[in-house]
Amino acid sequence: MKIGINLTYIGKDINDGQSNHAKDIIYGLNNIGKSEDFILITGKHFYEDAKIHFPQFEVIEAEKSKFIEILIKITGHFNFLQLYYISFIGLNKTSKKHNIDVILHTFNDKKTRFVKGIPNIMVIHDLYFKNFGHILNPFLYHILKYSNNYFVQKSDAIVVISEFVKKDLLSYYKFIDESKIHVIPNAVSINEDENDSNNKLPCKKPYILCVNNHQFHKNGITLIKAFNLIKNEIPNNLVFLGRKKYEAQNLLKYIKKHNLSNRVYLIDSLSETEKNNLYRNADLFVSPSLHEGFGRTPIEASMLKIPVITSRETCLPEVTMELVNYYEPATDAEALSEVIIKVLKNPPSEEELSRIKSIYENKYNTELIAQNYYDLCVSFIRKNKQEEYL
Repeated sequence: MKIGINLTYIGKDINDGQSNHAKDIIYGLNNIGKSEDFILITGKHFYEDAKIHFPQFEVIEAEKSKFIEILIKITGHFNFLQLYYISFIGLNKTSKKHNIDVILHTFNDKKTRFVKGIPNIMVIHDLYFKNFGHILNPFLYHILKYSNNYFVQKSDAIVVISEFVKKDLLSYYKFIDESKIHVIPNAVSINEDENDSNNKLPCKKPYILCVNNHQFHKNGITLIKAFNLIKNEIPNNLVFLGRKKYEAQNLLKYIKKHNLSNRVYLIDSLSETEKNNLYRNADLFVSPSLHEGFGRTPIEASMLKIPVITSRETCLPEVTMELVNYYEPATDAEALSEVIIKVLKNPPSEEELSRIKSIYENKYNTELIAQNYYDLCVSFIRKNKQEEYL
């Protein structure tokens, strides 16, 4: 029995949300003793790292086009052509060559195309393009629309990471068979052995923390506005950890306009150890997001016993199980500022933070989530074998 895991979408950045989701599943599969049943299929950028991260697993690089490789070496361009070749052709050839029985696609990457002749299980993290299509480039919107229509229609099973995403799918795709959808939440684990008390913080304490990218729907601007309202009432600085792409420009403009550059930090990227150290030293974690398929970072903060505030948008109350602090409406800076003051003045007790940590560790247990994925993959292999005998 060979189960393939498609990791070809993972590039050089292996600490984003989708990569962490895949890594946690794979670590969990190893912990339950199933590594020999899996083959990890990567692109060239993640191949060497995958062998280091997952030494117990067979790791193979998806077949590439030799012609396109030569073209890339000569011109220094056309990497995108190789990515599309791998998705449309290379993944099929690689899966057949290694006799893979079923393949798990851990992210609904727009380039992904299914392997012919075997069951394909697709994880759909959210339908962001449907809910925020009005702010996307029209060309990108139509690519995402086409890709997700393809995933919904052609997949043998769909895994969604929250009940919210399931409802979203059923709402948008009326034709979908509900029995095809399986809700398996993200696994979340924190390596507490990596605590490095000597690790220098990239900002001044005390601080409020937000860990997210700077896309519009993450709503960082509301948090900065809320902070600006109360900056003279609290000693805390405000820290954002997220990739400084073009999406951060509106935040930077606001910071400059309101003279907040000595109080608000935008940190680009950190190692896992550095990130966890940043969590541990925060007085408060805030997620003002307008849209999440799961919402990993409030869970991470809670697992490190940091008080958390989130909006009540989409899946956040579901995933946090109504155990943290909330504010609404999500774009109301004044409402958020009031809750920040309240939690800073009256933080949850150590006992309450420990209780929440324990609940989340049980709910989002890596081994439990990995077993759910394993059972789903095996069920399709058994079904295929039964059909062969009919």
